[in-house]
Amino acid sequence: MEYVDEAFDGPRLMPADPVDQWRTRWWMKFMDQWLAPSFSMIGWSVFVGPSVRQKDPAELEAAIDRIPMPERRVAWRKAINGAFSPEEMAESQRRVGLGIGYLEEALGQRLWLASDSYGLADINGFNLAYAIPLSQPHLCNDELTPNIMRWLRAIYARPATRACWALGRTDLARRISLLESEPA
Repeated sequence: MEYVDEAFDGPRLMPADPVDQWRTRWWMKFMDQWLAPSFSMIGWSVFVGPSVRQKDPAELEAAIDRIPMPERRVAWRKAINGAFSPEEMAESQRRVGLGIGYLEEALGQRLWLASDSYGLADINGFNLAYAIPLSQPHLCNDELTPNIMRWLRAIYARPATRACWALGRTDLARRISLLESEPA
């Protein structure tokens, strides 16, 4: 993401302040390496696994074999077969709960995740967090996490975000319609 920010024309998305740069990198690493695997495990077991089990097993196996990272191949096999252990799911739920708390606290301190302006941390975070209110409504909603919901709605309202979502070929945009409305 930093490469794209530096190499292409457009508004600078990495903050100029060194502390905000550190915070941006911290959030991106936290999301990518600590929280994303847990989001993925829950999403795979709830959405992806059940939706692909009807496909031809040989076709699925060939697709999995093309995934370059061995740990991702293992995760896809577990998702398709519904084989995540109760311990793995409990740890993912624990991490998601903590992550939601960290996000809510940080977004209570500023409008954007890492600085006073929209940036790389917000793009990275939205990519993972847009579905939290769908997959974890008991942990993330207008009442319990108003800061996260405000942040998600602010990003979803951006013209570039809308244009990107309009390119989708799935029902995902319909699923996140809750971001189109203000809280009741």
